[in-house]
Amino acid sequence: MKIEKNKIIIYLGILLAAQILVYVMINIFSSQNLKNQAITKPLLNGLKKDNVVSLEIKDKESDFTIKKKDSDWIITVDGMDLPGDKDTIESYIDDLVKMPSGIVVYNGSDASSDSAFGFDEKSDQILTVKTKNKSYALNIGSPGSKRTSSYIKYNNEKKVREVASNISSSTSNTASMWAVKNIFSSIEFKDVKSLTITSKFDWFNGSYKITSNGLDGKELKLTIEPALAGTHNDFSLENEIRALLNVTVSDYKLKGSVDGKEIMGSFVLATAGKTISADVYSSDENDPGDYILKSSDSKYLYLITEEIAKMIFKNTNEFLKTEN
Repeated sequence: MKIEKNKIIIYLGILLAAQILVYVMINIFSSQNLKNQAITKPLLNGLKKDNVVSLEIKDKESDFTIKKKDSDWIITVDGMDLPGDKDTIESYIDDLVKMPSGIVVYNGSDASSDSAFGFDEKSDQILTVKTKNKSYALNIGSPGSKRTSSYIKYNNEKKVREVASNISSSTSNTASMWAVKNIFSSIEFKDVKSLTITSKFDWFNGSYKITSNGLDGKELKLTIEPALAGTHNDFSLENEIRALLNVTVSDYKLKGSVDGKEIMGSFVLATAGKTISADVYSSDENDPGDYILKSSDSKYLYLITEEIAKMIFKNTNEFLKTEN
């Protein structure tokens, strides 16, 4: 069967158009892939978690350094060294290592627009990451347009990047928020011999002593003195000790002292290896906490909330068994 010449031309035209379309699509996808690779590749090229030796964070309110000492982390602020929370700090470094290059959302030609991205004097956060042989500088602005993104400037670039990272909110933590929060985490419940509580708080005025026989293959036995006007619940006594061992401070008190302050409550925690005593005082007006806790086992002053104070200095009525 003979095919007409004009039909052949039409078929060839369709074939050529299809080839052109395929070529264009390949180029579009290739360009998009290259763009995606550029957006997702790590911004801090070559940064490795194990090589980080310090983080320096500055903003309008504070200036502190997080340094690695052997396998531990130390936070230096206002001339004081606080024990760093290893999990918090190393999780932050993981985020830095994985932080993508993001996309440029502003070329930085107009400095007056910095406030829109959080780079004005009020909001700008300056982060310096130091390794054994290199330094990385980041200006961190406000959270980005997406829920889990941030605006940053890298190595003194004027242009603004939006990166898929929560680095903006996590960098804004105060120095104390990078520090250890559980002050009795090294003590195990089985090692506790007794806990003596003395309180002058509004919710409980009095004292008592809880004694434990430990957990070394024996049935747990807890007693309280003076005896309560009713039957106590062993679980509630155990809970009192565990609550103290799990106390989380809201902040460290970096300035001021407890000199001349009235003691609102005290406790003595006796373990198999040592005895720790602590006093609790009312906080100062501008402290980010309701009470100050001073422990014989630490050189620091800790700030705790009223909720935490009520967990430590429980009213003895809370230990009584209730009728079903």
